[in-house]
Amino acid sequence: MTGRPPGVTGAAACGRRGGARKWGAMRLTGTVALVTGGSSGIGAATARALAAEGARLLIAGRDPARLQAIADQTGGIALAGDLAAPDGPADLAAAAQRAAAALPPAPGAGNGEAVAAGVDILVNNAGLGWAGPIGDITAEKVAELVAVNLTAPMQLT
Repeated sequence: MTGRPPGVTGAAACGRRGGARKWGAMRLTGTVALVTGGSSGIGAATARALAAEGARLLIAGRDPARLQAIADQTGGIALAGDLAAPDGPADLAAAAQRAAAALPPAPGAGNGEAVAAGVDILVNNAGLGWAGPIGDITAEKVAELVAVNLTAPMQLT
């Protein structure tokens, strides 16, 4: 048993354009998604894709101007902050919960009832890198890399 629909074999299951929709992809309409690192690159693209599928966005990043531009494009809420700061992840989590709670209720799952907003989807996209000889990296830079790339995703999750 392959877990694929009858007649779908090999790489075609992954390579078929639109296959996820055809075979029952998750419906995102009305969900609340928090995207870290959402002010540029993959994070901004993810925010746009989620918005296109009907998700309500909370977009986090360090650059307020770029962040607001993406929020304006997607109808999302910009949450500026720095995940490398000691309280950065906790501050973002609190801001995201407040923002989600302030959203109007999304329609319920077909029962006509409103469902209170919370964060349904977390995209831990924020990340930092380092280029150069390992002997040249400072302790401060190592701490920043660990805070953003390891500690923050663990704390937000």
